[in-house]
Amino acid sequence: MLKKKENYLKMKAAIYIRVSTNGQVNYGNGLQLQKEHGLKVIENNGWTLYKIYGNEKAGVSGHLSVRERPEFMEMIDDGKSGKFDIVIIYYLDRLGRSVKVIDEARNIIYEANLKLYMHDTFIEKTGMTDIFFRGLAEYISQ
Repeated sequence: MLKKKENYLKMKAAIYIRVSTNGQVNYGNGLQLQKEHGLKVIENNGWTLYKIYGNEKAGVSGHLSVRERPEFMEMIDDGKSGKFDIVIIYYLDRLGRSVKVIDEARNIIYEANLKLYMHDTFIEKTGMTDIFFRGLAEYISQ
């Protein structure tokens, strides 16, 4: 859980969910698990849910550029217009399955002046956690 800092107390959050196969819809890190996790993060931090973005079914490859994912880009457009402050994802691989796609997604999120929260970790743009996850992404995503 985030440390309760004044500027983080009243955030509006978006949850981004993604699976690539039918088998992942209800099992493993399935859509429902990703939603429940995001909702719990929001509740635990006293934030407000703006919207859940992503497909309600399988079929979004983690190797596909986020610029080619309409739900992701809708989320970014909404974030740019100030509708929410932070993107919550279950794990880094929900953004992508390659270093290139993950970096692209993170950069787009940060360029939209949005914050990123993954699992139980707040990832700041230039913080040590971000640097760590960039290296970790290179290791596990390939």
